[in-house]
Amino acid sequence: MDPSKKINFVAGLLLGVILSVIYFFIINSPSYILIKIFSPLEKLDVVKVNIAINGLDISFTDFDEEGEKVIKIPIDFPSKYELTATFTNGHVVSGQSGLVKPGYILYENISEEKIVHRIRAK
Repeated sequence: MDPSKKINFVAGLLLGVILSVIYFFIINSPSYILIKIFSPLEKLDVVKVNIAINGLDISFTDFDEEGEKVIKIPIDFPSKYELTATFTNGHVVSGQSGLVKPGYILYENISEEKIVHRIRAK
């Protein structure tokens, strides 16, 4: 085989591998939702948080000592979601429904008045 053909073959092969890695680990990476309970004065008494996304209704009640919970929800396409938090006194706050795309990380800060939403592209 001609040396220039070998170089072209190897270069094409390497380019294919690099593009595959970029696609599978960067472009096609799933989105994650990070839920953070936040109160400037004291820990909030959140009983339950619900996330509705892609026809799923995910609920949880367990948080760590700092009042945080990390949830990783893999998605393959842009999806709408909605988040609600229920407090011990029965009060419910809802966040604005938002659009999440693969590779995004969402931060949701929950207070007694509202849920503040912030997006970061991965």
